[in-house]
Parts: sequence; C-alpha cells; structure tokens
Amino acid sequence: MITGPLPLRVVAEFLGKPEGKVVDLIDQDGLPAVSINADSRPVLKIYFSPLLRWLNRSARNEPMTEDQLEAELKRCMAAVAERDRAKADRAKRRREKTAA
Repeated sequence: MITGPLPLRVVAEFLGKPEGKVVDLIDQDGLPAVSINADSRPVLKIYFSPLLRWLNRSARNEPMTEDQLEAELKRCMAAVAERDRAKADRAKRRREKTAA
C-alpha cells in the first residue's frame, strides 16, 4: 500500500494532465489535497485513500480498486523518476560539454 502524500506530478501523470490542470481539479472539482509546509513554500500533496474515493465518485463504470490504483500510481512514479533522471543526465552532459 502506498503511504504518505503523493506529489502532484505523479497524480498529473496518472490523470494524463499537466500539473496546472491538477491544481484546477483541486480548486474546481474537489480533488482532495493537503498543503504541506516545505523549505521555501507550501506544497500541495494528495493522499492515496482520498484520491481513490474521489476517482470512484466520478467513475462511469466499475470503480477502481485499491490494488489497481496502487499499480497505476507506482507505474506513474517510475515514469516521473525516469524523466527526472533523463533530465538530470542531459543537464550533466551540457555542463560537461561547456566545461570542456
């Protein structure tokens, strides 16, 4: 089971929307989020169980199970992490290229 708050980036990946649209869903459609104080500013996060309830309230067909949502969110976490790694690698290569 996924514990702890989910970053908006992971939820955006799952929903197939940009991060800004997820904020709109929080403001306009009641997507449950919490504001967590971070080092420089508050950050919005979403917890697993409230996300599942929100999804199932708006489901048109079969409701999503905890296992299904967990599998999808883990896939999204891996995709976001891979993009972050690729971006960091590109930045590192650019720095090395300019330093040479």
